[in-house]
Amino acid sequence: MALTTSGLTNGGVTAHYRFQYDDSLGGAGGIEPARTNAVIASCEADFNLMSGWFGNIALDVNFTIPVNVTQNGGRASWSLSGGNLTVTINPSNGNAGFVRYLLVSEMTEQFMRAQGLAGTETIRKEAKAKDCRVFWLRSSWQRMDWGTRLSDSPTATPG
Repeated sequence: MALTTSGLTNGGVTAHYRFQYDDSLGGAGGIEPARTNAVIASCEADFNLMSGWFGNIALDVNFTIPVNVTQNGGRASWSLSGGNLTVTINPSNGNAGFVRYLLVSEMTEQFMRAQGLAGTETIRKEAKAKDCRVFWLRSSWQRMDWGTRLSDSPTATPG
């Protein structure tokens, strides 16, 4: 199980992110690279939406941000060292909407941290949960397919 960019649009690179996925998720019948390509298609608009939520404050990280999509399930996380931010998304077999939800969840923490709001754990979690719910509702309404949308909704909550 190694990270790869095989089949990703523009090699997985956007203005703000550098996507990779676990190669065990690709191949015949695999969920990748189609799922991550769907995220790539929306990630810059999502970034601009989040930036607007926080008054377009600059992040103190080096771009492009590595985003590692793994085969693990449950949640997402980030690590920061010397301005180098890495986001790890653990969506298991969740759909592209769930991957976007987890990425937005982690990136809103970065905007809160840039504003000095990430120090209080309760405030951080409540704000992150609210922003992610707003994001999920807005993005779901834009592409609502009443026949399948409810079965596609993520069941995890931001951590």
